[in-house]
Amino acid sequence: DHTVRWYQCVICGDLDSLKTTAANRKGYARDLESQLASAQGQVEKVAYPWQLVAGDCLVTPDDLGSVEPVSLVPCEEEHQAEIIASVLHPAARNEPYPDDLSLFADAVCLSAFALYVGATIEVSALSLPPAYGPLEDDWDAGTRMITCWLEDPAGPMVGSMRNSGR
Repeated sequence: DHTVRWYQCVICGDLDSLKTTAANRKGYARDLESQLASAQGQVEKVAYPWQLVAGDCLVTPDDLGSVEPVSLVPCEEEHQAEIIASVLHPAARNEPYPDDLSLFADAVCLSAFALYVGATIEVSALSLPPAYGPLEDDWDAGTRMITCWLEDPAGPMVGSMRNSGR
């Protein structure tokens, strides 16, 4: 059977490169594996703000204040923000929104900064923006995650700031 079969790769969307004939199935399988392996690096990686963990790098920290997924990039690539900690507030689910949540977040993030970077905020060239934490409606719904992140006032970073001493 010499019919041509067409397949579409959902990841890369390149229909022409995935054409094969029934007589060339083994070669096609090798080509497809190679294309899928190279396409994996092209797939945008995203996470919701409450799913972020220390070591995640973001193109833009502006996304942290939303409930939409944020775009992640490998820290070896240019990025504007790096997550240094995600901490679950110890309050029980039925406790009211704490008036001192920002004080708690500041203390946690200052400590996390020093441990993550290897330098205190007072001597670091990096900055520690306000933590991303639950708003009162999110708190009432049970969200307790506080996310701490850093950025470089000088501009985009390349490489992780973990243990950088910067």
